[in-house]
Amino acid sequence: MKKLLLLSLFLIYYTGIYAQPVFVENFNYASGALLTANGWTVSSGGGTNALTVTASGLSMANYPAVAGNAMHLTTSGEDDYKAFTPITSGDVYLSFLVNVTSAQAAGDYFIALSTSTSQTNYYLRTFIKSSGGGYLLGLSKNTDATTYGSTVLSFGTTYVVVCKHTFNTGSTTDDVERVFVFPAGSLPSTEPGTSEIGPYTASSKTDPTNLGIVTLRQGTAAQAPVLTIDGIQVATSWSTIFLSPTATAATNVLSTGFDANWNALPGASGYYLDVSTDNTFTNPTAFVTGFNSKDVSAYISRGNVW
Repeated sequence: MKKLLLLSLFLIYYTGIYAQPVFVENFNYASGALLTANGWTVSSGGGTNALTVTASGLSMANYPAVAGNAMHLTTSGEDDYKAFTPITSGDVYLSFLVNVTSAQAAGDYFIALSTSTSQTNYYLRTFIKSSGGGYLLGLSKNTDATTYGSTVLSFGTTYVVVCKHTFNTGSTTDDVERVFVFPAGSLPSTEPGTSEIGPYTASSKTDPTNLGIVTLRQGTAAQAPVLTIDGIQVATSWSTIFLSPTATAATNVLSTGFDANWNALPGASGYYLDVSTDNTFTNPTAFVTGFNSKDVSAYISRGNVW
């Protein structure tokens, strides 16, 4: 590789004081690839409108850089899921970028979390239904009634959505769920006190013992939205989703490597490093081998890595 390609083509991904993201899906696969060929499993409707990676991923300033493509969901077809290390206490954050093309009046959910032992026992079911010239986000725990927000969102616009589940111990039905939504230019570094939906509880539904699976769902033909989703994360703190360090100029640049440098953040428990010959980091084939979300947490105390 020529030296000039190594000068500053890297991004550092910050992981917060509590934990690194438990789950990240940036659809960093070739356009046209089946999701089930990349670690996901069919939940239902296998082979019908199979979930297939689409070109041109979504992005938003101050949301973690999304390296790769995206996923298109339509009004019916295959649903797929993927497991992550189960979370049993505290807060669980499910965040993603979404751009909705169309929605229907009845509404349907398109993403959810579930327990590690029962994939279809859904929580944080996130809905979309049409409203006037746009759409609303909705939330429910499994099969209870859906609660919708009041902000009418615009079709063809990318938003960051953060869904939050809080494990409580007072009873078996007191866990709280919330949904936050942010347009470009409004992403907060700290969690807002007010959410689009919630605090929401449902006494009719027993709380989960853990959350350990994420499911993408295409719903039913008369109810489901059409949308593009990208940058899915599951984390245990707000800062894990949004905070990132500042990359500084590379040093000791040679034909075989360089020192990557960044301004370390207090309390960081780890970092990821990307090196690419594409300065937009959108071409999944341009990453230097071994340096696509490379874990460099061993260098947390010095803020650089060879």
